[in-house]
Amino acid sequence: MDSPRLCARCTLTVSLLTFRQRFDDRYRTGKDGTGKWAEYQTRVRYRILPGLD
Repeated sequence: MDSPRLCARCTLTVSLLTFRQRFDDRYRTGKDGTGKWAEYQTRVRYRILPGLD
C-alpha cells in the first residue's frame, strides 16, 4: 500500500529539484552574466545532487 505513495513522493521531489535547477540556470545567467555562470558550471559538474552528474 505504501508503494504508490512512495512513488508519488519521489516523482514530486525529482520534479521540484529539476524545476529548481532550471530556474537557477536562468536566474544566475541573467544576474552573473553568461561567462561567470559558465565558469561556475564547468567547476561544479553536478546539478541537482552533489556528486551526481
